[in-house]
Amino acid sequence: MAHLAPENETKFDFQKYIKRSLEDDFKVVVGISPIIWFIAVLFLLAYTHGWYSYLWLPFIPLILWISSIR
Repeated sequence: MAHLAPENETKFDFQKYIKRSLEDDFKVVVGISPIIWFIAVLFLLAYTHGWYSYLWLPFIPLILWISSIR
């Protein structure tokens, strides 16, 4: 282990490092912003007959996502 100092060589836990880095990456890749969570809950609660929410409500996260890219 050329990149570690001799005193740290025995303390380094590779499995713990890999697990932590994969969890951090997973949070970034799969993480959902609070706004998208709010929209998802709103969609589940607002499914009312006659509102046609199944048609227009799913486009709100798409619009928010597109606007956040720019």
